[in-house]
Amino acid sequence: QKGGDLGAVYKRLVTALETLSKKLKFAHNKKCGFVTF
Repeated sequence: QKGGDLGAVYKRLVTALETLSKKLKFAHNKKCGFVTF
């Protein structure tokens, strides 16, 4: 992306992470943290 629009980059990152979390199952373990299956 041209320029230094960090707000737009952050928004795209959040959108991507939200989409991934809907498609993938995440499990949390106290010892290991977040684990994907």
